[in-house]
Amino acid sequence: MESDKFMKDLKMTKLGGPQQESKASVAISQVKDLDDIIEMHDAYLKRIMQLCLLDDKSQELLKLIVQIVDISQEFRRLVKLYLLDSDIDDDDSENS
Repeated sequence: MESDKFMKDLKMTKLGGPQQESKASVAISQVKDLDDIIEMHDAYLKRIMQLCLLDDKSQELLKLIVQIVDISQEFRRLVKLYLLDSDIDDDDSENS
């Protein structure tokens, strides 16, 4: 049956290599139907969004990190301009 082959292939796919048992492969072995796969996939996507700071709860943290990076870039530009006594390259001004 086509779905059995799919499940077998899915169980064989492991992120950590063929010898390492992962949480995903353990969870996949407990899958009973398509709804279980959809539920696992939704949980996986939710976790990825959290780790990438793209979920609603992480937006404030993401804004703060972007501000810190912007301040760091400006500080680098000013150090290069005033303390290193050299001209700013064209490529630096394009990245600002």
